[in-house]
Amino acid sequence: MRNVGVALRKLCLVGSGAVMIGDEPYDAEAVFEASSAGRGVLSGGFTEDALRGAGCFAIAGETARLLGALEDTKPSGGSS
Repeated sequence: MRNVGVALRKLCLVGSGAVMIGDEPYDAEAVFEASSAGRGVLSGGFTEDALRGAGCFAIAGETARLLGALEDTKPSGGSS
């Protein structure tokens, strides 16, 4: 969380106002600890189940598919 928290402070954002995209479960766990929302991409070699289990609320095969939908999908409030 330390690095995510530092980045959020430098950007003058609170966790609930940010979404992070990562390709590892560790990314999602760090984002969750910072009270933010995580989206996952399958480029890191981890399965969709692993990313969902770590807290990603949306997952895609490539980053471009997530970027186009950032405004369309809101976090559900819990990991599923």
